Amino acid sequence: LMLDFEKRLITVEDANRPPPRMDGEIVVTARRRRGQLILTQARANGLPIDAVIDTGTEITIGNLALRDKIIRRRGVKVEKLLVTGVTGVTVELEMARVNEIRLGSVILRDVSIAFADVPPFEVFGLSKQPSLLLGTDLLETFRRVSLDFKARKVRFQLKKCKTTGIRLRTAPG
Repeated sequence: LMLDFEKRLITVEDANRPPPRMDGEIVVTARRRRGQLILTQARANGLPIDAVIDTGTEITIGNLALRDKIIRRRGVKVEKLLVTGVTGVTVELEMARVNEIRLGSVILRDVSIAFADVPPFEVFGLSKQPSLLLGTDLLETFRRVSLDFKARKVRFQLKKCKTTGIRLRTAPG
């Protein structure tokens, strides 16, 4: 599954052919559970976590086990927010900023995360250990994200940096 945020396009590719190598890609190993890829090289504020790529959620959500480990101990300000899901159920979330999320060698700083024990954590068996559902709010910070379910790899392609320069010329006088 290729999520191309630059072109705003999602494509399904043949798993029997290795995906093309992308410039500036970072590959993170995952394990599969119930049809989802769970990143094994993930950390939040230095704490090892399980991170699920969840293309169906617009916001990144941490479970309460994660909240209790990294938020409550540090006295971070938490704000309450009501959110209605696709099923019409309204859930109260707690929002807070996390200093750092690491996905393999990718480091995301000052990340807003919602916290709630939503059903996917239970479905994937992740309700007891610190876990995170990576939503499109974080995924779209990349140019492309490739989910290779067969090889259990997630490839993140960094956005191209645009450089601008200023040409200075000195003139007499």
